[in-house]
Amino acid sequence: LRRRRRGSGDHARRPRGRAVGGVAVRHAGVQAQVDSEHAARGLRVVVVVFHGHLHGHAAGLALQHSARARPRRSTRQLRASGDRSARRLGRDVLDVVFVHSDGNDLVIQESSGVVETLLSLKAEGRVRAIGFSGKTVAGARRSLEWADVIMFEFHAEDQSHEPVIREAHRLGIGVVVKKGLASGHLPAAEAIRFVVGHPAVDTLIVGSLNADHLAENVAVVTSLDG
Repeated sequence: LRRRRRGSGDHARRPRGRAVGGVAVRHAGVQAQVDSEHAARGLRVVVVVFHGHLHGHAAGLALQHSARARPRRSTRQLRASGDRSARRLGRDVLDVVFVHSDGNDLVIQESSGVVETLLSLKAEGRVRAIGFSGKTVAGARRSLEWADVIMFEFHAEDQSHEPVIREAHRLGIGVVVKKGLASGHLPAAEAIRFVVGHPAVDTLIVGSLNADHLAENVAVVTSLDG
């Protein structure tokens, strides 16, 4: 979910084209319903992949232990996963591709060959933006050296990534927040306002079980513009 900020311009490296922003949904049926119900509000549905499992028509991919053990195989898997996602979406070019870390943020970025592969895919014109979804502050800082967009946990009870988020915003790198509700342990409306109200946050990923639940979350964000 993203609050529209009047008068604010996009930085050069930040993925463009979002209005209210992205919301992760887990089922293709919900995606179709949301697309039809909320298109007029400027909402774009983004389906995100966690831990290598494809949910609906997924546009991302995940990389876990195989990245550390078999770098060459991992880069082949990354390219193959990107090709499969593009076919499922009916797209020649993917807008954003994230590598989702299992927690070994620095090892994945420095020893797996995945970053180099992502940069190659972008240079080839097969993806428009590349990103890193990690778990550690050190990993977040490292990803600022190459990523167009980063994704990390951030909410009222865990603000450890806040300095990195501000630095990413200063550099023109997109900031996506995951687990903004502390995995469901925080009140939704309050947590959404906290995250989306941060000046450096571009998008909040919120899992939704159905279109009604999603509409409630969207209403919280749109109310911030009132």
